[in-house]
Amino acid sequence: KKALSVDGTHIWVALESDEIVGYLKVGKNTLPCDPPRPEAFEISRLYLAPQQHGTGLAQRLMEMGFDYARGLGFREVTLSVFSENPRAQRFYARLGFQKIGTYDYYVGDHIDLEWILLKTL
Repeated sequence: KKALSVDGTHIWVALESDEIVGYLKVGKNTLPCDPPRPEAFEISRLYLAPQQHGTGLAQRLMEMGFDYARGLGFREVTLSVFSENPRAQRFYARLGFQKIGTYDYYVGDHIDLEWILLKTL
């Protein structure tokens, strides 16, 4: 795994045979939480190549993000998940995330409903 820091974000990249098979992008919270959580840490992207689903890579990347957040003194982690993605919702629930709100996410010419999740570290 390799890590990259750019513009206040930190990115871990998982490689397999020099191919990117996953990544995690984190930074300060930008989600529209109510009440606002300007001091929260955000998992802004978690991606896995399909062949990596079920391998434990997502868990390892998330733990790296949690450890990094703790090291910076953060006590809360936020993320958003598509309301119609029950697999991801179950994964985040197993990690201790709870739904605290929703917001509209614009994708091209339509709107997806996103859930805002929160975890206390």
